[in-house]
Amino acid sequence: MFVGNFTAILQTKLKRLFAYSTISHLGFIFTALFIGSLEAFYAFFFYLVVYFIIMIPVFIIIMYLSDFSTSLKRNSPLFLRSFLDINPVLILCFTFLLLSLGGLPPLLGFFSKFIIIYCVLSAMYYPLAFILILFSSVGFFYYLQFVIYVWARKSNFIKILSIPLSFVDSFIIIYFSLFNIFFFFFPFYIIDFIKLFTILIFFEN
Repeated sequence: MFVGNFTAILQTKLKRLFAYSTISHLGFIFTALFIGSLEAFYAFFFYLVVYFIIMIPVFIIIMYLSDFSTSLKRNSPLFLRSFLDINPVLILCFTFLLLSLGGLPPLLGFFSKFIIIYCVLSAMYYPLAFILILFSSVGFFYYLQFVIYVWARKSNFIKILSIPLSFVDSFIIIYFSLFNIFFFFFPFYIIDFIKLFTILIFFEN
């Protein structure tokens, strides 16, 4: 987690940012396995589900951006900033997804990290809980600085020809972005599903 978080801070391209931040997310996942309690297994599967819910639309957006040819570096903040004029909804959804990965309450990513930290505290691994909170704060910082850079409108734009997203890709991006927001109001459905899934796997006999 240390290497992943502090290396991700130095990144200016999204692909590298996600590559290093994934190491940090794996640290949270392995922490839940380390605790080993039933609640920790709930937290483990919940974190996995949340991570894939966020990363599926993020992956679609990155692939969409890769279709553009420009003198600017692809997936850089300046490149993304140019999309505010031609596709602000896409950038807005991407912003929610990044902040959710960073653990901003009340987005979905916050609850996935909170549940694991709660399990660590319940197991009385207080130093480990402090480390998780520290690295969560660092992780939120590098996602937030990327978002701020994208939304800080300046004069150095580059004009980009709009390439339409497919209906399926647009639906997935918007649906999962909204799901990250409205989970706060309807949290029990997915939590109950994760609990049932965990019980079926570990207690089927």
